Amino acid sequence: MLREIAFFVASAAWAVAGDVSYSVTDPCPAVQCIGTVMNDRGEIAGQYFNLNPAGKTAPGDRDGRGFESTRNGFIAPLTGDTGTYVLPRGINSAGSLAVEFGAYTGAPQAGAYAPESRTLVNLSSVAGWNQGSRAVGINDSGDVAAYSLEPGRPSFFGTAICNCGGYPIAFTNDRHAVFTDGLQDTRWNVSTPNSTDRVKLRAVVVAVSPGGHILEREQLAIPNYFVSVLGAGDRALPVGDAEPFAINDLDQLLVHTPEGDAIQDGKSRPQLLRDLVPASSPWKVLRGRALNNRGQILVDADDGVRLTSIILTPSAQ
Repeated sequence: MLREIAFFVASAAWAVAGDVSYSVTDPCPAVQCIGTVMNDRGEIAGQYFNLNPAGKTAPGDRDGRGFESTRNGFIAPLTGDTGTYVLPRGINSAGSLAVEFGAYTGAPQAGAYAPESRTLVNLSSVAGWNQGSRAVGINDSGDVAAYSLEPGRPSFFGTAICNCGGYPIAFTNDRHAVFTDGLQDTRWNVSTPNSTDRVKLRAVVVAVSPGGHILEREQLAIPNYFVSVLGAGDRALPVGDAEPFAINDLDQLLVHTPEGDAIQDGKSRPQLLRDLVPASSPWKVLRGRALNNRGQILVDADDGVRLTSIILTPSAQ
């Protein structure tokens, strides 16, 4: 039977970074959870471990049980099977998930998970894929970006996305596909809905925001980074020695820096995520995971007892 664990919001004191204050939310105090994706409601999904009464991972507990923080205030395990795993790869505004799942010893499968009915759909079965598959994202229309791992068998995206096929990294909310023509291809394209037209991008795609802001990396001795918006062209991002890895519709970035992960708006210097945590808080930020359009940041953190996910929320929210 699927278990429900009470969802808890613990707001700490405020930390101030520049003109913005941040509060800390611990979304899953009863377990050790590592969120991988977050939507604009601040709902997260990922994987979790059970904790024993001492607050440590339970003996023999395995990773792989997927969870989602749902609108009714609970974390709902996506599977309780010890021999299988579920890894959320994308979440839309309704809380629906694109997931990778399967047996630890078998090929991964692409899936779609509906939180209301708690149903997991095997997209390999739907598409007739036989050698494993991967899901990488989901848009607000419920379109799941997924592809087969069988060589030479690209996904057909459907006419609502485009009359074309390939290997996607994302479907945007306005139903543009960002994709390559081959699994090892480094040439990226953006599709046009209901058309075979495509726009070729200038560099390798790193990340795509829900609204279609595309973060690209031009691989040189010192990489150049760009943000592209369909119909508006691209522009260079002055990030210095930082390495952007996530972007939202406001062109805020999460970046790796030599000092640690940071948030940057593409115009000013990065603000280290560890500096956003209030001084009175026990949490130490280890790395950034995701950034939504409200400016909330999903991070891995450690309070000396648990290594888990917390959410940093700017004061305007």
